[in-house]
Amino acid sequence: MDGQAKPRSVSGYRRAAAAQTALRGHKKQLLHLTGASSVSGFQTLTKEEQAMALYKLKAKGVTIKQLQAATGLSYYAIQKE
Repeated sequence: MDGQAKPRSVSGYRRAAAAQTALRGHKKQLLHLTGASSVSGFQTLTKEEQAMALYKLKAKGVTIKQLQAATGLSYYAIQKE
């Protein structure tokens, strides 16, 4: 050894917990932007309202995969918006 400590890796459990926390945050943002009370409420919105919410969240840096998990929409439906 050269006296330097090895960097610690994040366990899979902590990574999964962090992803779940981020997902809850994205769902809250989605519901706040649209005024929907739940994800199923988001799915009943018009396509234009959904598209505007997705556009705003993508502009904030939310990835398509995160939006897919938060909305239940397909990857390609989100990608084209």
